[in-house]
Parts: sequence; C-alpha cells; structure tokens
Amino acid sequence: MHIVADDLTGPAIRALLEDHLRDMHAQSPPESVHAMDVTRLSRPDVSFWSAWDGETLLGCAALRELDATQGEVKSMRTAPASRGRGVARALLAHVVAEARARGYARLSLETGSQPGFEPARRLYASAGFECCAPFADYVEDPNSVFMTLELPIMKITVETRVDAPIAAVWQAWTTPADIVQWNTASPDWHTTRAAVDLRVGGEFSSRMEARDGSMGFDFAGTYTQVVPHTLLEASFGERTMRVEFEEGPGGVTVRETFDAETTYPVEQQRQGWQAILDSFARHVERGR
Repeated sequence: MHIVADDLTGPAIRALLEDHLRDMHAQSPPESVHAMDVTRLSRPDVSFWSAWDGETLLGCAALRELDATQGEVKSMRTAPASRGRGVARALLAHVVAEARARGYARLSLETGSQPGFEPARRLYASAGFECCAPFADYVEDPNSVFMTLELPIMKITVETRVDAPIAAVWQAWTTPADIVQWNTASPDWHTTRAAVDLRVGGEFSSRMEARDGSMGFDFAGTYTQVVPHTLLEASFGERTMRVEFEEGPGGVTVRETFDAETTYPVEQQRQGWQAILDSFARHVERGR
C-alpha cells in the first residue's frame, strides 16, 4: 500500500467520493451530512490523499486546516473491496502524522451516531480520539458524534559537530560578541545585538533583522539550568529548549532540542535552526 497526495482529477477517486456522499445521505438526514464534495475538497485549506495497491484504489482521507493550531479529519473512505485490510487505519495514521508535522495541538473530527458508523467510531477511539463538544462551526446534533485527539507539543532536535575545544565552543555560544556573528540562518539576515546573563533565572536576548531593513524580531528567554561546558536549558514564551555540549575525539557535538511552534511547518523550523547551528560551527572553527 502506498499513500499519495491526490489532485482529485482521476475517475477512480471521483467515483469513490461520489459513493461516499451517497452513503452519507443514505444514513443521515441532509442537515446532518457534513461530507465534502470534490469542489470543497479542492480548496486550499484541505489536503487530500489516496491509498493504492498498484493501480487499485484502496481508499482516501483528507485533512482540513481549521486554524494554525488545529485540523479536522475529513473524507475517510475505504473502497468496499478493500475493507478489512487496514486501509482506514493506515490513512488515519497518515493524517495524524501530517497534523503533528504541521505542529497542530489538536486534531478533531465529526462522524455519525448511527449504527453504520460504529466501525469508524471504534477506529478513531483506538487511535486515541475521545468524544468532545462540537468544534469549529458545528452545532449539537443527535446524528453526530464529535471526537478529538490532543497532539503533544512536538520537539525538534538539530545537532552539529564543532572541531574545537569545549572551552572555545562554550564561549562562542554564550558571549554576545560572538553571537552577533554566527546567529543567522541565511546571508540576508543578521543579528544586530545580543545579551546574556548566564545564570539560572538570568535572561538572554538577540535582535534578528533582515539586512534590507524590511523586518525583524526579538528572540528572548530565561535560563532554567546552566551547567558550564555541558548543558543549557531555557524557556522562551510557552516553549522550552535544551542545548547539550558533548566533547569527544572528533570535537564537540552541540545538540539543540526545542518545542515546535504552530506558525510554520515543522520541517521549515528544523531547517532554520539547523542553518543557525551550522553557522555557529563555521564561526567557531574559523576562529581556531
């Protein structure tokens, strides 16, 4: 089985969705049918996937973005001939993984309360979804069951190896004069100032700006643990980060683990923090 992004133009997927809509209307009154048609599924706020075995369509699922912190499972459907093969479970896992990758804090869904929806409700419950109140623009409806899955804050880890003594690595990480030289993810950005109060309860900050002056932001937090040459932990806003320094035969491994945020995709965040960490390594090694 392979799951792919689907542009909804193929005859097989359109036929499956038409069957899905007919089935929803057969089991629920019109005002309680919330299944999306092809036009609605094609909007930018919806991502759609189909599952295949070779040229055979097995099923489909969609993820609708409600806002930057939460999404909704939509259009879960298994082709009749493929039921009992774990297709729905695989598609649901794919949607949940995508929601986590986007940094959503919550994933919700609406399904029917009728006996025909019992297998779907069991599937969702087995994946950790729990019954909840109506969400988004839904309202209470005896024909609907609302369920939600809380997604813990995702942690992202990046690391680099620095060919330098641990004392030099630690100094470059914690000294403002060094920070303004390496703290950038790309050449068109730079850090204009930095401050460090290196103690538990002490604050740190840096000002990052586009070189053309078009935008900028402050990054600031408070140290919660300081172990010289070994470990820094800090909080910034409602998020946390941990920086480990491990000296070995080939130099010092610097490993950062931080809470993902919900504004930007996880992979974009990972790439940005990794780029800064790589810039740090280059700066230290140039100074040897």
